[in-house]
Amino acid sequence: MRTVQIETLTPVHVGSGVELQSNFEYLHFADENCLVIIDEAKVLGILGEENLPQWLTCIEKKESLLTLLQQRKPNIKADDVAMRRIPLSKNGIAEGKTVREHLHSGNGKALLPGSSLKGALRTVILTHIIRENADDIAEDLKIGVRKYDKKTNKERFDYNDTALMTEYMGKDPNHDILRLLQVGDVLFDQTECVRTDVANQQKDKSWDLKRTITQYVETIPKGQKALFRMNNATKLQERAGKLFNKNADLTDLETLFGIVNAHTQKLVETDLNYWEKKANSPTVLSGYIETMNHILDLVSACDAQECILRMGYGTGYRTMTGDWHDILYDDDYFDLVKAIRTTHPETLIFPKTTCFSASGEPLGFVRLRLNPRPQRGV
Repeated sequence: MRTVQIETLTPVHVGSGVELQSNFEYLHFADENCLVIIDEAKVLGILGEENLPQWLTCIEKKESLLTLLQQRKPNIKADDVAMRRIPLSKNGIAEGKTVREHLHSGNGKALLPGSSLKGALRTVILTHIIRENADDIAEDLKIGVRKYDKKTNKERFDYNDTALMTEYMGKDPNHDILRLLQVGDVLFDQTECVRTDVANQQKDKSWDLKRTITQYVETIPKGQKALFRMNNATKLQERAGKLFNKNADLTDLETLFGIVNAHTQKLVETDLNYWEKKANSPTVLSGYIETMNHILDLVSACDAQECILRMGYGTGYRTMTGDWHDILYDDDYFDLVKAIRTTHPETLIFPKTTCFSASGEPLGFVRLRLNPRPQRGV
């Protein structure tokens, strides 16, 4: 197994699936600029069992639990009731809002699962393969079929990637080339709650924030570093012979890192091309555009042992899919868009929203480095 260093370049969120409820699952200590996940035993220790009905009443009536605790312990601090603390970004939090919890390990560390990293790398590899075989895929339409719908008396597009995956990745999970890529989990000590905003195109074609979908998200903040294990199982590939197809060579780590950088560069350049040239650099996205230009510079500066990958929540349709749809013929592309987005007209820009932190940063960028220099204390 190879040692890899990961560094968060912008906030990263991989969710636990839990939305933390204010006053019930977390409390906001404004003077300490943090949220705390409530330790029920600590709360009960302050209130006393005789005041348990008052605690339940607070929950039912959505009254302030912190006010009740302060009555029992006037100088109460966050650590007095905390299972764990979540520092707040400079944008703070609006009272009463839910918070999307980051995934944590059993020992309480913030977790980036190897499966999430591998999923992002899988998208990169698949997109690379699709672009390398663009003519064949576009001609044979290996992403689905058109069918005639008797109910609507119209032709519809049914998305199905079975043929694509069988030919280029492997006929089943046992033959899938990604079996050769082994990616370990990553643990971090620190998280931070950030506000995420969404820019949405208006009817007059301008761009502005859509406040109704603002969220608060627990993230691994930028600038955090950790080590994890990653490996290309060459011995398995040698023993298996022809079990894996020719694309198995793409899981070689140095080869893969080069593919990741080319992929990220294309995604960022495509994004910037739209915002700077077609949308005329909307003010609401000035910080986002500035950061994306910085990310592009970092990608260009990567050596053979380094790559920049985007992953996790809030990274957008293009990152999640690989943004390979431009290989399709126009009619096939519009059929695919209609199949994905059934309630909007074809002429509407796709995708039509962009998510970022309240400070203007795009989410989810990490830098991976093979064979990092030894760190003190690691």
